[in-house]
Amino acid sequence: MYRIFETAILEWRSFDICLNFFDKSAMLMTRKDIRLHYIPLMVDNFKKCNNNIKMHILDILVFVLIKIPDHHTRMKIHHFANVDLAQSKSIFDRKIYIIFCSKVCAKISKKYFKEVFAFAMLKIIEEKKKDIAIVFMQNIIPIRKKLDDISSTSKIENMLNMFKNLFHKETFIQAICQKANNSITSS
Repeated sequence: MYRIFETAILEWRSFDICLNFFDKSAMLMTRKDIRLHYIPLMVDNFKKCNNNIKMHILDILVFVLIKIPDHHTRMKIHHFANVDLAQSKSIFDRKIYIIFCSKVCAKISKKYFKEVFAFAMLKIIEEKKKDIAIVFMQNIIPIRKKLDDISSTSKIENMLNMFKNLFHKETFIQAICQKANNSITSS
């Protein structure tokens, strides 16, 4: 099956069908096949895919990270997320990293999240970009639950206030900031 991923650039519908197959049969595959064939090919094709496929790949990576207990596979996913997405020059890739963090944080421990993903995510939100601020504020609730220490909480609250002051002319961002601030102070 993984040979179909190796072809040049698949048409996105075909790639989506392959991802659906992988999604349904991943638990039946060996860890070695997943680590050596599927994950590298998904990661390699990530940059070539449209946004819907990227989100599908992201869901699969979250699933593999949670359900497949293989250290090497997890290290590959960590490297992809923390280097290829979080340190990418593309704002869209950095936004995807924040979405990835919000999806994965609900399913992993606080300690694991803080050790692997928190630093890169907090570094991204310090960039003062409007698109990143919006995505962060839309995904703040699950992330905030994992970052419950005083320094992380105050940093998040400071970032929300900074976004509110920085984008003071943007009513949409002001509304999202207010909603995010209300949600984190009430939880």
